Amino acid sequence: MTSLTPFILPLIPSETLSSCGEHVVVLSDESFLLPHSLASEGPQIGGPVMHSISVDLARFCAATGLGPVGHLLVHHTLFCYYAATCTAEHQEALEERLVYGPSTRLHLPRLRSPIEVQRSPRLYCPICREYQLRQFGRTAQLTYHTLPLVSVCWEHRVPLIDECKDDTRFAINEQTRFGAALRFADASYNLLTLISAEKRERFRTSIRERLADAGFIRSDGRLMAAQLDATMASYYAGSGFDIRLTSMARDAYRASRAVHALLDAGKSQHPIAVLLLAMFLEVCGERTAERFSSVKPVPPSREVARNTQPKQSAVSPRSRVTEHRSQIRKLLERDFTPKQVAALLRIRVDRVYYEVRREGELRLRITELRVARERMKRRRAWTRAIARWPDRTTNYVRKRRPRDYRWLYENDREWLSRHGTGVRTWSSGHKPHARPYGADAMLAGSIVRIGKAVRKKLPPMRCSRRRLVVETGLTEWEFQRALSWKRVAKAFAESVESTAEFRMRARHRRAESDRCSCRSADEND
Repeated sequence: MTSLTPFILPLIPSETLSSCGEHVVVLSDESFLLPHSLASEGPQIGGPVMHSISVDLARFCAATGLGPVGHLLVHHTLFCYYAATCTAEHQEALEERLVYGPSTRLHLPRLRSPIEVQRSPRLYCPICREYQLRQFGRTAQLTYHTLPLVSVCWEHRVPLIDECKDDTRFAINEQTRFGAALRFADASYNLLTLISAEKRERFRTSIRERLADAGFIRSDGRLMAAQLDATMASYYAGSGFDIRLTSMARDAYRASRAVHALLDAGKSQHPIAVLLLAMFLEVCGERTAERFSSVKPVPPSREVARNTQPKQSAVSPRSRVTEHRSQIRKLLERDFTPKQVAALLRIRVDRVYYEVRREGELRLRITELRVARERMKRRRAWTRAIARWPDRTTNYVRKRRPRDYRWLYENDREWLSRHGTGVRTWSSGHKPHARPYGADAMLAGSIVRIGKAVRKKLPPMRCSRRRLVVETGLTEWEFQRALSWKRVAKAFAESVESTAEFRMRARHRRAESDRCSCRSADEND
């Protein structure tokens, strides 16, 4: 897996983005925000390449009359396609940002305001800096943007960034790259909230109609990739580039390089924009876009919401609770912990635990996840202990890790039986620490005799545990250890008596003595 590859972010006119917030930077009606290269490995795609493609796509969007929708579809599809090739950690963060919107809790690269730009002239464009480092190395004469009140690069339309203060000042660090990707995810989320599904479907239908008029759509509605490849190969014969839809769909880098080279060669333009849009929307980007959009449905635009939803003066608290409840259930079903759910939805943890207690299935799910995490934790600890003492017995390791062994023995005994050291110490049958032969029987007999003697004493006294310990002459620790023997434990249970039993015995003994005294008095008379 490689890092994020560069992607383009076409911007729609400013009047459409009036309510998007501060996460979207609008330059002009025909401007395109181009991020710097986010790829630390593999082929590098320069800004001019993506700029040429974006300009060509903009021409097609303007010709169809659906510019904002086309910009949105191209950006969202390319973003999903490139986000699928990044690392797992970054992919999870980008998916979370794209689904749940901007968050101010994440640390993003700090951008200067126009007033700070005028005070601090040491600002640079990340794309310009990367080009200089790639061409001249660390000895490059780095240039800064010193024009007052300018916070955007005039060539690449990228916000200027402060010079790094650490040792990596001559290179773009990973935090800056990841921060730029998060900002574009915020913009994608804001754009998705403005365009309705009807406009997106109408734009996709217009693309398929153009392809159908050219003869590239079958009767069943599928794209004829082979015929499209043959048309492109015959049209650009002799150009030296392998332009095939099937190959370009698997490699966006190859597609961008081929289109950029053809534009520079001055060839007459085939409907490249239509082919590129069809390639990304129909072949490579569709499944990835569905995976991102299936997590949370895209909210309708204001026009659709105004026509379909009833008029309300304010958002009902009951509807908000229902929405939170559904979101909590979805996140818990995706194996998120309650604390992670509370952080994502910006609610209290008590609310999440209330929903867990309210739903029996969720409570069972949380319990299963907790047991699974605890099982993995105990297994890792036991495996590390086995690797630390490989030449020792399993009993030796058990004494060093008693809690892990106890948990695994009670909950995962089958796995524990198969993961031991395999070392055994063979010895004779005699064990010095074992009890002598017949010691348990002798002690059990003495306890029974002591119990009978205590019951015969006058005045009556209770045969308690303390009385038995004193009469046997053992210490408390020795007596407690002797109770682990079965015969001793059985004799102790038969001999010791509770307070109620002692009172009952004393009452019977007193009544018997009274009867005896009365009988003797009658005989004397």
